[in-house]
Amino acid sequence: MRSGFNSISGFYDFWYDTPLGAYADRVEKRAFDSFLKGLNPNNLILDLGTGTGVLLQFLLQKKFEVIGIDFSKDMIKKANEKIGTNQGSLVLGDIENLPFQNGTFDIVTAMTTLEFVKNVEKLLQEIMRVLKLGGQFILGVLTSLSSWSFDRKIRGLISKDIFSYAKFYTSFEIIKLLRGAKFNKINIKGAVFAPPFTPKRFFPFVERIEQKFMDSFILRMIGAFLAVRAKKI
Repeated sequence: MRSGFNSISGFYDFWYDTPLGAYADRVEKRAFDSFLKGLNPNNLILDLGTGTGVLLQFLLQKKFEVIGIDFSKDMIKKANEKIGTNQGSLVLGDIENLPFQNGTFDIVTAMTTLEFVKNVEKLLQEIMRVLKLGGQFILGVLTSLSSWSFDRKIRGLISKDIFSYAKFYTSFEIIKLLRGAKFNKINIKGAVFAPPFTPKRFFPFVERIEQKFMDSFILRMIGAFLAVRAKKI
């Protein structure tokens, strides 16, 4: 899997330049950002599976102090090029065995990372360990019941891309995993309600709906993305 992420590092961000990718990025970040509002910018954040630094850059723009970690050296290189040497810190490492002391971070983030983790339970234990008491885990997850999931699974079978290795989740599975790791006060918001074949002229209309109904239980069942917050109490 590591070689797969190394091989796509050079063109990974091209997705965000397409109309569909830009739409998905906007609504995913809006849902994610709803959990960041009101947080102290002095909080120290650990961004898991930071990749090319898409979320890392977003967090830095909000003036948070952020450390990103990823197992792909080529992804880390791209993230370094994106954020520069004077912002944030980047670590090459295994997120299932985090090289940090207990209770180091106020917040841990993970944007579309759990899908590619072999031992999610082990990862959640590590997150719980490095979080301070009262800390928050904020994650973005690709769902298993959307039309996007079906499209990604088909592409993964045909082309053996990174989605060949991915596991997608329902909100119920995420809640069960988080509760099993002793996280509390779990909140979920949905995003990316438009199917991947939606004409771009409809994106503004869909985005208005998403902004209004991201808390809807029914719509998050069909959305392609979940933003989730859980706390260590």
